[in-house]
Amino acid sequence: MPINPVRLHVSGFGTKMTQDKLKALFPKSRAALIPKKVDHYGFVNFDNPADAKAAFDAANKLKVDTEDGTQSMTVVFAR
Repeated sequence: MPINPVRLHVSGFGTKMTQDKLKALFPKSRAALIPKKVDHYGFVNFDNPADAKAAFDAANKLKVDTEDGTQSMTVVFAR
């Protein structure tokens, strides 16, 4: 299955993450979605592949506070 060049799959955050907080972590994103009944992954959508790629490249430095302390999130292109 090919990757979606304008959608990132984000995981590794705790139950305190909201869609608004997730979107704020990716300022150029168009929207963020955390599926209902799921608290450990979400999706961030972009208007163009260049913004998604820039966010993907910058995500290796992204850290969030969780119930267990500060940790890195995993960010990959969605399929």
